[in-house]
Amino acid sequence: MSVTHRYRAPAEEGILSFPPETEIGPQLARNSDRLNRRDILIDGCPLPQFRDEARREVLTAARQYLAESGQPLPGPVDGPIFMSGHQPELTHVGVLVKTFALNGMAERHGRIPLNLIVDNDTTKNTHLRFAVLNRDANRPWDPAGVHLQTVPYDRYEGEITYEQRAVVDPGLFHSFVERAEPLTRDWGFKPLLPEMWQQMRTQYARTPILGQIVSATRRHYERRWGCNNLEIPLSRLCATNAFQRFVRHITGDIARFHRIYNEAVAEYRERNHVRSRNHPVPDLAEDHDTYEAPFWRMLSGGERRARLMVKPGDVPTGPDLRSRALTTTMFLRLILSDGFIHGIGGAKYDEVTDAIIERWLGIEPPEIIVVTATFRLPLPTFPTTPEELHQAERRLRDLHWNPQRYLDSATMETVAGAATKRLLIELRPAAKADRKRWFRQLAKATASLRPHAVGNLAHATANLDDCRRGMRANEALIRRDFAWCLFPEELISRFCGNVQAGR
Repeated sequence: MSVTHRYRAPAEEGILSFPPETEIGPQLARNSDRLNRRDILIDGCPLPQFRDEARREVLTAARQYLAESGQPLPGPVDGPIFMSGHQPELTHVGVLVKTFALNGMAERHGRIPLNLIVDNDTTKNTHLRFAVLNRDANRPWDPAGVHLQTVPYDRYEGEITYEQRAVVDPGLFHSFVERAEPLTRDWGFKPLLPEMWQQMRTQYARTPILGQIVSATRRHYERRWGCNNLEIPLSRLCATNAFQRFVRHITGDIARFHRIYNEAVAEYRERNHVRSRNHPVPDLAEDHDTYEAPFWRMLSGGERRARLMVKPGDVPTGPDLRSRALTTTMFLRLILSDGFIHGIGGAKYDEVTDAIIERWLGIEPPEIIVVTATFRLPLPTFPTTPEELHQAERRLRDLHWNPQRYLDSATMETVAGAATKRLLIELRPAAKADRKRWFRQLAKATASLRPHAVGNLAHATANLDDCRRGMRANEALIRRDFAWCLFPEELISRFCGNVQAGR
């Protein structure tokens, strides 16, 4: 089995890039060596030759796609490829930085950067989340007024694939900025969102498909900030001859591939103590001599998808076939690229892909790069810290169990319970049988002291409540998953530029 790692997004603002930049060149060389195996055949073709033909075909398709989208990108028509990919969503910065890392690493290591738009996945929501501050110049800023609010930019109608998911409610789409603007008035900076949404409206005039609108808008800003990647939707990739042959190769030995796939998934679950039968992916089904293949067949014009069931000897083909998560990255890593950038989630589930590659082809899987980032909106926060919260909790707990510590000397002299508790503490019994009666006496003495510390208790309770409100407000204000378009352009472009430069 390949080596596994525990990746974590940075707790503070910063970038996770693993392995370090100095190790990427040697990694790419190892990947090329592992894939230069003429004894391994894909649909009857030696793997190096198959890779060459697939690379040229996909690069041509990517350039054609960008030209049709009105964003042509000149450049080489062949050469080694560096890849990454994600669904066409309005993502947070930790996802956006992958395309900038892709561009910079590809340039530094002599590869062509190619980003995959995973448009065969389904939409999970059609809204953005905002932090609402409710600041008022006429009164102190109250953490109780801070909350999260979602604003829809289209009507959600279930999980429809991105490749065919059109804007459902144009009125909701076009009015999004006007409805969101009141929520950002107290932020203290100008987000990119109003200008960016005008670009979304411009793209809407070209196509009603939401994923294409989002992708073209993202490319517009990436190029403005100096990031020029080739790009192709998975739906276009799956229409290539290379992909169809890849499907044919897997389904040509479906019983063996089916067994290897399910064994790898089961071992992942056992290794990671996962109980869910749907994580990281569901098992492939089997019904007598019919096997589920790790592909989708698109239905209803591509809006929905169905499992692909095949019998030994079946040769499924056609433009309606799509790869599923593991077979998508398997195709990208084995066939198209020398290097592939994952986020943390993708890197984790691709442990299964590694196991499948090893057992299916008998080679070490090509290594991946993991990139993500933590970058927070420049919103004001409250001074409460986790340590202050801990101290406030500890003080209130101590007041409850040791109120005598907070009484003045005069009170301590006049309250009978104080002397009783002092004596009981000094005479703590050694015998276990006597401790139960002793503890009841101690609790009774402590309870008699609490009314004399009621002022301190009220103050400590109020302080703890304030700390908790401040911490809850800060948790909303410093989330790392706010969409990249909510940042000021100067801030987000500089951060992404640093990722691109490898800083």
